[in-house]
Amino acid sequence: MADVHLIDAEKGGVGKSLVARTLLQLFLDRQCPVIPMEADRSNPTFSNIYGEQVLPAIFSEDREYEDAPDAVFDLALETAVIVDLPAQAHRPLSLWLKSKGLLDLGQAHGVRFLKWFICDGGFDSIHLFLESVNHYGDRVPHTLVKNWGRSENWLALEANELVQSAIKTYGIKTIEFPRLSPHKLATIDAQRLTFGLARDSPDLGLIGRSQIVTYLKTAYAALDQSGWTPGATAQVNPPPERKGDSK
Repeated sequence: MADVHLIDAEKGGVGKSLVARTLLQLFLDRQCPVIPMEADRSNPTFSNIYGEQVLPAIFSEDREYEDAPDAVFDLALETAVIVDLPAQAHRPLSLWLKSKGLLDLGQAHGVRFLKWFICDGGFDSIHLFLESVNHYGDRVPHTLVKNWGRSENWLALEANELVQSAIKTYGIKTIEFPRLSPHKLATIDAQRLTFGLARDSPDLGLIGRSQIVTYLKTAYAALDQSGWTPGATAQVNPPPERKGDSK
């Protein structure tokens, strides 16, 4: 069975691409086959950082592109795929899945669609999460990712009865995604470093490199709680002595 990891938020500015990059680094560190795909054409952070190994994916309601995402499914027949979705991807994504009958086709051929929904705890983010869950029900499992790099206030989320009901009804895992220093992240992004390269970069200094290792360790542990990551019980932490990955 192969998985299509859909990294979603339905709006921008909640740290979606950071989660996608971290999940990809987890696969690389654990030496597990994976194909990363960039669907966010307006802000292609994923492909900017990880370079040519990231393949393009287009989700659009325009009929000209109705077959464009098919490569996602075809690749997932062989190996795991991580797709960094753009904002407002719900309609074209759901149209593609429905028009091609991909949820049934995936079940027949061992391909799972898994959605990581990145949340900042705000009203819009909560509403969009509920919209996604209510649309797919139990046909596309969700993991709710509370991004502490974007918010430290989760009272509205925790008090929302509809959210709590959905979590209980569909067995949705909720994970606490750690904060990475904005200054460190800006430095990494400016140099277009993968996390594998960043944790060995002399430009970040000893403390900076240590922060990256700690971030990855904590992030991997959080991602493992979904039950969707490879080798979760065999290796939770990133290898401290491993040299950076090439772009």
